[in-house]
Amino acid sequence: MIVSILKNIFLLIATVIALLVLLIKNSYTSTVFYFILSLSFIYLVFHVLYFFKEKKKYLIYENRYVYYTLGFITKRIIFIGGSLIVSVVLFISGNKVFLFGILTTTLLLAEVLGLFFMLSNHFLFIELKDNKIFISESKTRILTSHIKEIDFRHEIFYITLKNNKTHLIELNRFQSSKIENFKKSFVDWIHQNNLPFGEGLKFIS
Repeated sequence: MIVSILKNIFLLIATVIALLVLLIKNSYTSTVFYFILSLSFIYLVFHVLYFFKEKKKYLIYENRYVYYTLGFITKRIIFIGGSLIVSVVLFISGNKVFLFGILTTTLLLAEVLGLFFMLSNHFLFIELKDNKIFISESKTRILTSHIKEIDFRHEIFYITLKNNKTHLIELNRFQSSKIENFKKSFVDWIHQNNLPFGEGLKFIS
């Protein structure tokens, strides 16, 4: 929490300075350039430190299966592509606007590093516990007491809650070698908790 706050403070300071340089005539100097560059570097260092701290936190999740949706990857690819385009435009637009190019590039690098850490350290997963499911991508915890029914169609588990909200678990988003393992574990988990299930699950129960 503290690391996250600190890194954002450094980025905020750099942004405010860039704005002041943009608004005040003859305020751009090499000192300002290197100062913003230094603040951006410090932001990235804290960003990496944040993920190292997150790694320790996720070690408590033992029975986990690597899982992330196509939407998660798509959003990040769009953000990275958009940031790259904006950075190039800002870098070729003059000294003052150049500073904002440094900031957008910093955010771009932070996103790339973050995605790398999340995928390489398996931060994105589903964990099956005694009476709950944890989906790390959306930070969702589903308690068995909240589940109305679970069904299975077209390689997708549909978890309907008592408030009629539905969560999907798509099997094709798991590592191919883990699909059958998760399917068996999930069905066993359903039976262990005596949860109601639909017609689709009767064929694999």
